[in-house]
Amino acid sequence: MTWSPSSTRFTTCPTRWQLPSTFAPRSPTTSRSLADDDTLLLVEPNAADDVDGNLNPVGRVFYCASTVICVAHSKTESPKAALGAQAGEARLTALLNEAGFTRVRVATRTPFNMVIEARP
Repeated sequence: MTWSPSSTRFTTCPTRWQLPSTFAPRSPTTSRSLADDDTLLLVEPNAADDVDGNLNPVGRVFYCASTVICVAHSKTESPKAALGAQAGEARLTALLNEAGFTRVRVATRTPFNMVIEARP
């Protein structure tokens, strides 16, 4: 399949905790918006899977912002996952697998963000 701007759909997901209900590839509510050959790109803070890996200047800023904004917001909407102040690659992969994505990988990362590619 060749990429073309006319065949690309962009959408937003306010929080990663909405992934199972918002983007599940085989969900009746999303079957029209995500085809079997589509790709979901998720931009997330470049967090480690454990606390020790996040104890650096960038990680400390992420923990502060996430605790005040993200964790609090995640408790207001289903599924109320509250993944913690930082969710690393392993937890995000598990969440995407739960949502029905079988091919998940980190496409790229910077000191601040990682881009996760997920396909049904």
